[in-house]
Amino acid sequence: MRKLTVVLWLVLLSTQAFSANWYLDSAAAGLGNGTNWANAWTTPSSVVWGGSGVKAGDTLWFSGNPTGKVYSSVLTFGASGNASSKIFVKISRDSGHNGVAVLPAFSINTRTNVTIDGSISDSFIPYTNPWLLDANTNNMGFRTIRTNGTGLYITGAGGIDTTVRWLEMGPHGTINNIGDVHSIQLQNLTEL
Repeated sequence: MRKLTVVLWLVLLSTQAFSANWYLDSAAAGLGNGTNWANAWTTPSSVVWGGSGVKAGDTLWFSGNPTGKVYSSVLTFGASGNASSKIFVKISRDSGHNGVAVLPAFSINTRTNVTIDGSISDSFIPYTNPWLLDANTNNMGFRTIRTNGTGLYITGAGGIDTTVRWLEMGPHGTINNIGDVHSIQLQNLTEL
């Protein structure tokens, strides 16, 4: 009976999916494989998705800093989570990596079961007084700034079980085209 219990335990352990932490830091100088802060990916466009990269259940941590660490490319999701294991993209709270990350945009496209969480502190109490809403930016760890495109793009099935919180949008566009550029674009959303 003891051997059977050990065998069953090993089978369960081998079939259980383990979540991984991945890292993105524009100042990293290591291997660039996303496995830790020293070897972090340096641009959102270099993030590896699926198989040997970010997949269901995983968390991608962005490095920020108090004045806003700038990333030059869009983070385009290349994988979906699932109902029991979402993909999380979060701002870091680790010393030396905490603060704000500034990037052109997040493009979820048709990916599902994802969460973008820019909260700097879970204990932050949001302001509800409309005259004080600007003070909520104190807890926004992600900011999108772009002169020629959307800051958050979701289309098709992409809205299914997708959460976006503590994300500051803008400015987007220029004085010449401000009416043509949208901070948030939800397009042809479908329902399953």
